[in-house]
Amino acid sequence: VLVDFGLATQVSRGGGLDAIATVEHAAGTPHYMAPEQISGKIVDARADLYALGCILHEIACGTPPFVASHMSCVLSRHLFDKPITPSRCNPEAPAWLDEIVRGLLAKNPRDRIGAADDVATALAHGLGQPRVAHGTRPGGRAASAALSRSVATPSPEGGGSATR
Repeated sequence: VLVDFGLATQVSRGGGLDAIATVEHAAGTPHYMAPEQISGKIVDARADLYALGCILHEIACGTPPFVASHMSCVLSRHLFDKPITPSRCNPEAPAWLDEIVRGLLAKNPRDRIGAADDVATALAHGLGQPRVAHGTRPGGRAASAALSRSVATPSPEGGGSATR
């Protein structure tokens, strides 16, 4: 079970809750903030998906994707640095997890996995592939390519919810 008690204010647009209001100063936990949130832009559910990518990275690696001695440096790294893949920092992490985390941590929200349902499907698919031997992943390139396509293709609506 994943739970986030982050700071968010929802605003209504056309009868629905489409976006989270921006405030004069970005509010959130620096290690899990999406680049658009740090930049003070309007954010939507894809910012939650970015935070989920940070959490999955932390689960696999033991640290959030971006760490530094000062919070301003952490925020800068979210904006400009490429995270280390889970399999690089943890040899036990499967390649399919790299694809999911990469899809969640895209700097541009339009390039992110589009919906929480897509993440759940990709995780279920990946978890359904037992490892044959230490360091060996079944399925080969074809399975990896299929997962990459299913994970890296954002939904046309760009919406979704990271709450499950």
